[in-house]
Amino acid sequence: MKSHLLLSKRPIHLGLLSLLFLLPSHYFGQTNDIYRIAEGERRIAIHFQSQLNTYRLESGKDSLIWNERLYVAAMNHSTWMMNSNKITHKETSGDSIFTGKTVNDRINFVTNRSDELYCGENILYFPFDLSKEGVMSDEEAWLIADLAFENWKSLKGHNKNMLHHYLLHGAAFKYANGFIWATNVFSCEGDYESLP
Repeated sequence: MKSHLLLSKRPIHLGLLSLLFLLPSHYFGQTNDIYRIAEGERRIAIHFQSQLNTYRLESGKDSLIWNERLYVAAMNHSTWMMNSNKITHKETSGDSIFTGKTVNDRINFVTNRSDELYCGENILYFPFDLSKEGVMSDEEAWLIADLAFENWKSLKGHNKNMLHHYLLHGAAFKYANGFIWATNVFSCEGDYESLP
């Protein structure tokens, strides 16, 4: 299953595609708590954002600001890992969805920059079976977000990233063939443009 979400170094107008993420699920013939997989993946990220900032506030830290470009960098890497069937922070070129070897490279790819950034990245994958093929319930999205959060919290280096003095982050989750592939990208930079 190949999936692509690349924002290159040229302006892209998302148009109709971006509207699909904004439409209520009843436009797709489903109830309000059941979502197509792509919609469900986005809901996981939204739920995760809520958990992460609650945890940061409880730990005396400031909330992280959600950044769409970091979300795209995270989604590109989650997609690359899923398609490559590898859990790694280092991408290898030669694939049509390669957007950079390191997290810094991948952020520069989507922000149209070329400087060295102070950033971090958490990754993971785990098995997860949906109750109904092709759709994800809101309950499943919450559960996936919770599993990712608890996993990253339990690992010293990942937890350190979640509580570090970063300003921005974007997290993305991909579901395919009974597995969740996840990436959370953090940055101290605060001047990224919003998506076109």
